[in-house]
Amino acid sequence: MSVVTVEIPIPLTGEVIQNYTRIKVYRSTTGQAGTYTELTGEVASPPTILGTIDGPFDLDGLTLNISFNLGQVTYTIDFDTDGVGAQTVVSAILDVVSSDYIVPYTAGAKMGIRGADDYGYENVELSGSACAVLGLSTTRTYGAYPRIMMFEPLLKYFFRDWDGNDDYWYKTRFQHHLTGAESALSDPIPAVQPTLYPASDMVEASGRLTDLSGKALQGKIIRLRLEGSAAETALDGSTRYWIPPNSEITVNTDYLGYFSTNLPKGATVSVSVEGTSMVRTLEVPDTDFDVFWTAGATSDRFQVVTPDEVYLVRRTFP
Repeated sequence: MSVVTVEIPIPLTGEVIQNYTRIKVYRSTTGQAGTYTELTGEVASPPTILGTIDGPFDLDGLTLNISFNLGQVTYTIDFDTDGVGAQTVVSAILDVVSSDYIVPYTAGAKMGIRGADDYGYENVELSGSACAVLGLSTTRTYGAYPRIMMFEPLLKYFFRDWDGNDDYWYKTRFQHHLTGAESALSDPIPAVQPTLYPASDMVEASGRLTDLSGKALQGKIIRLRLEGSAAETALDGSTRYWIPPNSEITVNTDYLGYFSTNLPKGATVSVSVEGTSMVRTLEVPDTDFDVFWTAGATSDRFQVVTPDEVYLVRRTFP
């Protein structure tokens, strides 16, 4: 296991901030196309396993093994009595475990086990012959992290999975905490960050900003956000590397108003000028290009105007 940090950028259009207030995070442990289970919850909560069978229980000669946080702490409870109720089972477990880690509890005639703290990275795993009699799941169970609250003007958030793995995949979804409205799930995000593109698969994206008089606009921030896809596709006979969804490149205009950066061929990119409402989406061509003059993939709010630049007039005197 390893710690995985999931980067969650917020789209530049403002739609997310206007309609949603928090972020839900999901994980698949069985590959990109696997089942995604939410890691976050309404509030932080401990790992909890509740039995499905009502007592009394015949437990004489049976054993319950408790593993906390991947075996960092383990306990074994040996039972020697039949016909016991849920509270008696809880008392027998409390004689062995530390309440700093494990809390056994009753729910009517059933019994359950949970972690002591509301930490999303905690987990509990049960085994032994008593599990079937008590109706306790033997699947490792994790606590829940609280859903991530969003605040303006933050445009990037991070989620840390303390019990991650290099072959896990993640998805996110935006939600409004009052209305319950939710966005669609994001594209899958790999636990391992992508390999860089080879230089042969990159082109130069550039542009120039001036005011209407032709004066260069120095220090303007240009944001280029890649709208990636998890699927690998062929590019010129080779494999195209994964583009993380919403990966962002930020560049500044120089004293002449120019900026440039490299982008992967065929990628879809959103271009915006910070401090303005201008956002456009285009597909990166196979040759170097100007981000303002290249036709966008969809209609946008960019209006390219060529300024009337005044040049010195050269005069020749006799």
